[in-house]
Amino acid sequence: PKGKRMKKCIISLIWLGLLSCTLVSCGPSAPYQNVQFEGSKSIIGENDLVNVPKNLTNFHQNSPSEDLLDSIGLIHSGCTATHIGNNIMITAGHCIQAKFFNFHKDIACNKRLTVSWGVRESYRGYLHSRCVRIIAAENSIERDFALVKVDKAPRDQFNLYTGGEPELNRNMTIYSHPMKRPLQWSKECKNLGRKDLGQWNSNRNYHLNRIHYSCDTEGGSSGAAVIDSDSYEILAIHNSGIAFSADQNKATSIKDILDKLDEEGVTLDL
Repeated sequence: PKGKRMKKCIISLIWLGLLSCTLVSCGPSAPYQNVQFEGSKSIIGENDLVNVPKNLTNFHQNSPSEDLLDSIGLIHSGCTATHIGNNIMITAGHCIQAKFFNFHKDIACNKRLTVSWGVRESYRGYLHSRCVRIIAAENSIERDFALVKVDKAPRDQFNLYTGGEPELNRNMTIYSHPMKRPLQWSKECKNLGRKDLGQWNSNRNYHLNRIHYSCDTEGGSSGAAVIDSDSYEILAIHNSGIAFSADQNKATSIKDILDKLDEEGVTLDL
């Protein structure tokens, strides 16, 4: 009967909607309806996140110095940023603008874009800065990054890796501010490379344009630097973790960012 067929169609649509939310962690509408990756909880297996103490004595053997860790910032809107020199910080593009957008350069700041540096344990940070200008930003299937000039910056900085695509199984780690908490360390993981996960076209391209790894993150870790465990060079910028691929988190490679800046004629004075 017509009524039963209509009821089945409605039930099917409801289940389809629930499945879509499960796969992509439902978020605000955007041009790419199938790609809502931000904000997914990304703990893989046991939670390896460790609080970074104010005093680093006996923290862990390969820990960066206190000055270097102080160059990791908490964006007050809820993301992580890293100072890379000359008052320039790097973060994720979706931390600057939630909806998807193509590459932009030399754009005005969001007035609420403020950052605190050196937030560890109960400390609120030793330095607070505001956005002066957004040098370049993108939040697309291809890349998710932002480079922002701030009025004040930490004493030290992390350097960008300029050696091209980081090799598979390279040891990596992340320091971030998950859920706006004081700085936490993800411990180490391996570079798993770019993955073809066989999803529909837009999602497939998203994964192929990202480096994958199993370091733990949470919402607020977005924009954190994925760094080499030994040299501390920034290999990638953390973008997302996603429910239907819970064994991997994802980042935009510094190589892809530098290639795009070169293509667009943007020079970083570092």
